Amino acid sequence: NPPDSEACCGGLYANGAAATGLQTQLAAIGPIATPAKMGSEAKPVRPAPGHMLMCGHALALGAFQSIGPAMAGKDFMSEWKKESIDAANAMTPVGGFILREHVFAN
Repeated sequence: NPPDSEACCGGLYANGAAATGLQTQLAAIGPIATPAKMGSEAKPVRPAPGHMLMCGHALALGAFQSIGPAMAGKDFMSEWKKESIDAANAMTPVGGFILREHVFAN
């Protein structure tokens, strides 16, 4: 809640932004990163410790989401792998690649 007196913030909240001559504006959105195309000089994203941290969260979320199907008779491990990879891909595609190609590789 804004303060009721002009003593705080120079009356910006007490009188409203229009009374002080300030206007609120939306900030411009920065450019969106796109994947590098073959043959371009753009560098691919490299794995960082944050990607591995997000893999841990994805593994926990995958385990939680695979409990229901396991109780319904499906194989827990196959559901856990599928759900964990899906969760990692949603959080960070690099983490999804790490889980799919390295952690759960046969």
